[in-house]
Amino acid sequence: MSLWPIIKVMFEGLRIRPYRAEDRESLLKIAADTAFFGEAVEKFIEDRRIFLDAFYLYYTDYEPQHSWVAVCNEQVVGFLTGCYDTRLQREYTGKVLEKRALKKVLTGKYRLGKKFLRYLFRYWMSKMIFEKTAVDLTQYPAHFHINVESKWRGQGIGRNLIETYLKHLEKDGICGVHLQTTSFNKVAVGLYEKMGFKLLSSVPSYLWQSLVNEPIYELTYGKILLLR
Repeated sequence: MSLWPIIKVMFEGLRIRPYRAEDRESLLKIAADTAFFGEAVEKFIEDRRIFLDAFYLYYTDYEPQHSWVAVCNEQVVGFLTGCYDTRLQREYTGKVLEKRALKKVLTGKYRLGKKFLRYLFRYWMSKMIFEKTAVDLTQYPAHFHINVESKWRGQGIGRNLIETYLKHLEKDGICGVHLQTTSFNKVAVGLYEKMGFKLLSSVPSYLWQSLVNEPIYELTYGKILLLR
C-alpha cells in the first residue's frame, strides 16, 4: 500500500469535525456535485435545488448535530449526514420538505425540463414495479449518507467519517444503523462490507434505466452496534 495518501493527508491538514452551520453551502454543493454515482445531479435533473430541498435539508436544518465533515484547511471536502431515528426523518421529509418542494414545483420556483419529468416518471415506475424491502427500524433505527469530492476519494476519508459516526452512535446508545446504496457503487459497497455492514436486501431498480448501461439493484446494508 502506498504511503502517499497518508502523507498527503498529514501535509494538507485534513481532519474530521462536527458539522457547523457555516458548512451548509459547501455540504450541499458536494451533495449535488456527487449525486449521480459520484457525478453532478444535473445528469438527471435540471435544477439541483429540487433535489437538495426535498432530500438534504432535513440533515442540515433539522438534525445537523449528527452530521460530520472532512475539512482541509477548513474547506469542506467530504461529509456524512446522519440521522438517529429514521422514522422521524421520514415523517418530517414527507409532511414538510416534499410538500414544500412540490409547492415550489407547482408555482414555478424551480427550473423544470425533460430530465426532471423523465426522472419523476422513472421514480414512480420504480415504486410501482419493484416493492422495496422494509428495514427493521427496531434493529437499525439510524442511517447516514456520505459523499466525498472526487479529487479527495481513495484517501480513507469515507472510512474515517463512518468510523467517527459509528463511535458516536454507540456512545449515545443507538443499537443499529443502516444505509442504502446501489450495486453500481462498487467501491462504496466494498467499503461497507469491509466495515462489517451486512446486506439486508437487494431489489431491482427502474430509477436509473437508460442512464446506466447495466442492471441496477438498490441495496440496503445494516450493522448492529449494541445488543439489546
